[in-house]
Amino acid sequence: MNDVQQSLLGAYPVTALHMVGTPPPPTPGLPSQWQPPLPPAQYGIDYTFLGRHGGRPVLWQRDLSITIRIAGPHLGKQGQTTAAVLAELAGLTGMSLRAGDPWPQTPSLRAVPRQEIHVGFTAALPPATPFGPCAGQAGFGGAVAFPGSDHYVCGLAVVATGVARPGSSRELAVLRHELAHTLGLGHAARPSLLMHYRLSAGITDYGRGDRRGLSLLRGAPPPKAGPAPRPSSGRTNPCAA
Repeated sequence: MNDVQQSLLGAYPVTALHMVGTPPPPTPGLPSQWQPPLPPAQYGIDYTFLGRHGGRPVLWQRDLSITIRIAGPHLGKQGQTTAAVLAELAGLTGMSLRAGDPWPQTPSLRAVPRQEIHVGFTAALPPATPFGPCAGQAGFGGAVAFPGSDHYVCGLAVVATGVARPGSSRELAVLRHELAHTLGLGHAARPSLLMHYRLSAGITDYGRGDRRGLSLLRGAPPPKAGPAPRPSSGRTNPCAA
């Protein structure tokens, strides 16, 4: 005779003769101890897309790799941190991201070739960026899309070292935030997430909603040739607080 029987509520002991020297039947778990599954991440709360076209998110082409370069002056450690974040994002998105040689020029969206993202580190941000006003912020990031299309062709992310000290956890958080923008992720409404428009102290890693949004940025099929690209920041402000 079996010592236990299975039911929809779990394993519970069966009234049976318990022999001396044998292990006792298992103790049943109380329903109050069960942990319900987490609800699915919600668009608009846990993640958003940076841009949308025709009801679809604007994404990068899935059959092309993206080269990421550091533009302008930077510290060696900033290059190592950028490479580590790129490897992390490649795993979270499934996108083909590779680190390129440094770009000697000052970070500028006009200088970014197609299928590239440039990353810059500067002491102070300008009052305005190609993606909108950004005075007093810790960084900005965004991408360029073809007009009337659903794919990006290049991007730019800049971290203000005057606000996010080089080598600090703050700099790492801003870098992760802005690079996620360049790949097509927008701001989240939940304050506990890294992609919230205002970065909270102590939050340096992508949260559950951030990861869900990143997993959906796998890219769109290559579109037909179109007009020259233009900057696009979608419906969100690409600046991090």
